[in-house]
Amino acid sequence: MCSNGYCSNTLPTIKPIKRDKKGIVYFTIKLNTYTFGSFTYFRKEWYNADHVKVLPSRILSMLNAQVLRHMVMGDGSRKGNAMYIATYNFTLPEVELFVWALNKKFNG
Repeated sequence: MCSNGYCSNTLPTIKPIKRDKKGIVYFTIKLNTYTFGSFTYFRKEWYNADHVKVLPSRILSMLNAQVLRHMVMGDGSRKGNAMYIATYNFTLPEVELFVWALNKKFNG
């Protein structure tokens, strides 16, 4: 099924987990994922010793469309025409740095 080694040949399993009062059935999906040692470097940049997410001080040099896509997929949501990226663990200076970097990188 997958020849590049980045995915499992084990197919995901889907199971119903509950039915609500209206008869709607909810499902759970179980799948296998992999961890790559090459990502340890990035984890050290994005999480502190207490495993709390932080904004890397060099965010401007790291920020590109792909990083932004990952942030939206991992911590983002959409409401109407607005896109949100969760920054709950960031300090106010980190949020201000992030806003500055986004404007600098994507608004010229």
